[in-house]
Parts: sequence; C-alpha cells; structure tokens
Amino acid sequence: MIFNTSSTIIQSVNINLFCHSSSILPLYLTEALKQLSDIAICEVDVSDLAHIPQSGGLVWDGQKLVFIWPEKAVRPIYFDFDEWVKVLQRTGYKNSHLLRAVGKKAELVIDSTTGTARDSLTLLLGGHCVQSWERDPIVYLLLIDAFYQMINESINKDLWEIKFGDVFKTNTQAAVLYYDPMFDRTGKTALARKEMMLFHQILKSNGEENESQLADWMRTHVKRLIVKRPLKGEVFPLSVTAQFKGKSVRFDLHQLG
Repeated sequence: MIFNTSSTIIQSVNINLFCHSSSILPLYLTEALKQLSDIAICEVDVSDLAHIPQSGGLVWDGQKLVFIWPEKAVRPIYFDFDEWVKVLQRTGYKNSHLLRAVGKKAELVIDSTTGTARDSLTLLLGGHCVQSWERDPIVYLLLIDAFYQMINESINKDLWEIKFGDVFKTNTQAAVLYYDPMFDRTGKTALARKEMMLFHQILKSNGEENESQLADWMRTHVKRLIVKRPLKGEVFPLSVTAQFKGKSVRFDLHQLG
C-alpha cells in the first residue's frame, strides 16, 4: 500500500522510504520527514527485496532506519553513535587534532558538512556545543534516527542540534565553523569500504563545492574556520593561521575575525 504516490527529488536525490506493514514510524522520524516534504512512504514487506529499487532505499524495520540495496551481498548502512563513541573513547579522542584546532570550549561549533557525524561526536566529547548541518536528505534521516537511538551518556544531547540544509546558503553567523569537504572523496568512515563506495553513488549528486565562493561567504559569516584536508592537499583559499597535522590528514585553522 502506498500512502503517498508522489515521489520527490530533493537536491537531485530520489527518496524512497519503506516500512513493514505492521510498523509505525516513530514520531521523531515523522517530524524529520516534514522538513523534506512529499516523501514517498511505501508500506511493504521489506523481506521482499524486489520492492527496493536498484538505487537502494531507506527502510524502517520497526527498530531502526537503514539504507539497503536489493543485492543481498551488500550490507545495510545505518549509523550507530553508541558504537562510534566507544571507538572514539578507546582510540583517544582527547588527542584529536580537530579538538586542538578548535581550541578552548567554544560557545558553539558549527559542523557544516556532517556526513556520518564522527567529527561532530568528537567535538561533543570534547565538551563543545555543536550544530551539525547535513544537506543530503538520506544522510539527514539516518543521522536523526541514530541521534534518537543513542543511549550513551557520554554525549550530552542537549548540546547537539542536527539541522537539514546547506548552512552556506543561510545568513548564519559562526564563531567557529568546521568544514570537511573530504567526506564524499575518501570513504574513510566507520562504514565498510564497499558499502560506502555504493553509498557515495547516491550522494555524489551534490557535486563539488566552489571553494572560492565558499571563502567569500566565510569572510563575512565566520570568525574561526577549521578546514580538514588530505595531508598534502591544497590549502583552502584563505590565509592559514596554523596547521595541525596527523598521519593522513591535517586541520587548517583560518582566523578570520
């Protein structure tokens, strides 16, 4: 049964959300969907993968939100913040170059390119108040589900806000802004490489950022900018104040105000 026969394209991404006929979407997902408008919600038996298009689809299985493909060999993608927090705590997040670049506890750090939220979680563990922006609707819904599923008390949810949209198209003023353009390029996340490669096929419609235009926006909206780069990658088109280098990536600090 299809509740809404009008599928939609948001930011050139075709969204399909499926659920068991006996399942009811939790209120937090219902509220999140209101921000996306006209999402096609299909009530199907998700054990029949024939209902899932080749491009994949979001599935609410009654317990969590996952992104799946019809190929059984490809594992579903979902975000597990509890597990990721444990990994960050075990690997020593306190020595993170990102936290060093951000500096002392800021009133608010804006994560402009949230992705899988690993860096947002690092900032939260460091005691910062974080506003995470995600412009891809599929990733946004996975983030929202993971946020409400998280029970780890090491993360203060009152200090975290996840927003759908592109912060660079707003008039938001940021004391500290973090920009990571590497998410769609490296696949170096908590997810398996094969699954992430396929997932990137869904996300690549967002295209590459015009960093010169972003730099113009940042000059008037940001005081302290942190940019994540490959270790030998080009510098963002703004003057660098300091660099914090790891083995494969670095964090460039740009003091703008």
